[in-house]
Amino acid sequence: MRAGRTAEGLAAVDAALENVPRGGRFFYEPELHRLRGELLLRERAREEGEDALRRAVEVAQTQGSRSLELRAAVSLARVPRRQGSVDEARSLVVHAHAAFTEGFETADLRAASALLRELGAQAPPRPPVARAEREPHRGTVA
Repeated sequence: MRAGRTAEGLAAVDAALENVPRGGRFFYEPELHRLRGELLLRERAREEGEDALRRAVEVAQTQGSRSLELRAAVSLARVPRRQGSVDEARSLVVHAHAAFTEGFETADLRAASALLRELGAQAPPRPPVARAEREPHRGTVA
């Protein structure tokens, strides 16, 4: 996407989406919709791009793919943010972020947390870490 060849990118993503099994599950389908949305936004096709991003969130939720849902929600949240709808953007990301109980140092969760701070919100609190996870095991030596 960074090379500025959006038309080629759209053609590749559309070809990949044509090969997604109908009525079946394809793990990366949400990511394909997200990429399509990002590319369409670069082409100034805001409505179509936003629709593709919403489809990415929807498919990820149906599949139970929390990581891909979060990534799509962050992309989608950036659209209303440009249009001034901070509440909608915040809601999208908070909902997707709240599903996580670990992995807070991953790039996607860090990006979501940073976006929430920009939107004037805090990331949902992390669940407490069990004592056994915080302290190394102290076994007895015979």
